[in-house]
Amino acid sequence: MLGKLGDNRWAHWLAPSNRSLVAWFEAPALVILAAILGLLFKPEDPLLLTGSLRWMLLVPIVVALRYGSFLGALSMLTLMLAWFLFRAAGLYPGMAFPEFTYLGGLVIVLVAGEFSDMWRVRLQRAESRAAYTEER
Repeated sequence: MLGKLGDNRWAHWLAPSNRSLVAWFEAPALVILAAILGLLFKPEDPLLLTGSLRWMLLVPIVVALRYGSFLGALSMLTLMLAWFLFRAAGLYPGMAFPEFTYLGGLVIVLVAGEFSDMWRVRLQRAESRAAYTEER
């Protein structure tokens, strides 16, 4: 049983605050971890840019859903920096910067982050109303 609406035991795990210091480290760290895993499992294409679906974009989308628009955009920026670092390391030779992939990914991340921000505000309002009703 999850408990009543005002029970905050699980709230910080399901919808953590995007103002916490952990969130600021987790957003880019998840992208870095995914890039390292991509490098281990598919060294010729660690960012999975040559397939029909850009799987690496899921990481910033999940970050945006978890923390909101701003940290999602930070995660997307980290993914873009990873491309430039891999390019400087000799990967993706002759490949131009995939601007439409990153632009489309940024748009999706911003939409997902806005969705997260909107529901976070609605949840806070509902918890505030429930607390007020409980006091009465």
